[in-house]
Amino acid sequence: MLATAASGPVVEVNCAVAHGRAFGPVAGLVVLATLGEDALPRSPLVPSVRGDLLERAGRFEEADDAFTEAAARTRNESERRLLTDRARQAASRSSSSRSQ
Repeated sequence: MLATAASGPVVEVNCAVAHGRAFGPVAGLVVLATLGEDALPRSPLVPSVRGDLLERAGRFEEADDAFTEAAARTRNESERRLLTDRARQAASRSSSSRSQ
């Protein structure tokens, strides 16, 4: 297992992604929650993964917030556009689900 061969916040994020794929997005969010708030504080990695898991769990408003945070953290313009688009899509889905 990767977590036993190496450790650190990036490995933990990767474990959250794998866990979320294997056992569902809520399970991935539980693993991601084990990271401290200060894990990779300037990186877009944690909020973007959180956004993806939240979106897959149908928690669109929270996903919008997470993608927006990730977009604010990146210096890469292409990545920022992608994350901003994901935030916009999640916000749209949140509005749609509230109106039903």
